[in-house]
Amino acid sequence: MNVWKLALVMWGAFLLALCPVASTFGAGEEKLDQDLLQGTWECVATLHDGKQVQNFVGTMGIINGNHLTFIFNPKDPPSKQRIQKMTFKIDPNQNPKQFDWTQADTSGKFGRRLYVLAGDILIWCANSPETQQPASWNTGHWLYICRRVRGR
Repeated sequence: MNVWKLALVMWGAFLLALCPVASTFGAGEEKLDQDLLQGTWECVATLHDGKQVQNFVGTMGIINGNHLTFIFNPKDPPSKQRIQKMTFKIDPNQNPKQFDWTQADTSGKFGRRLYVLAGDILIWCANSPETQQPASWNTGHWLYICRRVRGR
């Protein structure tokens, strides 16, 4: 792992330690968080059961309104990219904050995550299967650390 990614993972761990404190500051500010989530995010680190893995690193997430589009292989030609579209709803009044999505196709697939937003860093926590909301940051099986992509 390069030094930059290690520093980012450490920063993410630090932010998670602050989650109980940070989540109390934004109570009732769904619109604010919704606005701050807008834009393009790149997954820069992934942890599965506490171990760093390469799954989903490089995946792009584009948030526009309440629509989320994942591009799982953004460096491939458009004809070979795997794209997943969904709508989402956040609840920043929960502690920890919640991010629930529903796949846009007719599959009925949905997922429940926790999230924390700190400037240009977005951290998601998920379970396997994703339909089970993690009760806390310590109980999720997956942790995704994303960085905002400027200029996209």
